[in-house]
Amino acid sequence: MTITFDNLKDQKKQIIINKALLIFAEKGYELASTNVLTKELGISKGSLFKYFETKLGLYQYLVELSSDKLINYINEHIDESADWRTSLLNYASVEFDFMLLDPLTLQFFRRVIKDMDLDVLSPIADYLNKRSKNYLEQIYSKVTLPESVALHVTFIVKGYSDWFNETYTPVVAKHKEIYIQGLKDHLNLIKMEV
Repeated sequence: MTITFDNLKDQKKQIIINKALLIFAEKGYELASTNVLTKELGISKGSLFKYFETKLGLYQYLVELSSDKLINYINEHIDESADWRTSLLNYASVEFDFMLLDPLTLQFFRRVIKDMDLDVLSPIADYLNKRSKNYLEQIYSKVTLPESVALHVTFIVKGYSDWFNETYTPVVAKHKEIYIQGLKDHLNLIKMEV
């Protein structure tokens, strides 16, 4: 992001951000060409490059903005005094709460994960992996677990959570009560496994 974008009025910035999140979420990185982006965003190519320099710059900005938003939300709602099991379950629960509040970010992140194999996105994959690792290290710093056990527990929670997201993401907007009941059942299942 450049100073030019930062100087835009907040309302215009938010419109560009929301539309760009939706475009990348629906089309993925490769199919969201600069032509598609500028048409959908209602700006010229010159403006796009003045705001973000490249399409990758825009994408990276959205990834960083969204992950900051998620991490800040989690930090505000996590009980720091809880043991590692409770922290891990709280993390999963709070992450889902955030996604209920901001389904567009959920949709965008799900597409980001699908696109992480692209060579051009390897710096973004590294960035997200580092953030995730740092956060998990915070959770596990409270106990002395062998790394293999900590990884095993993390994979169990991640696997269940990925399955849950794939199963329930399509119903979030239309059937929030089904999603919430599914989430309660899902978190109870994780509690039994962890």
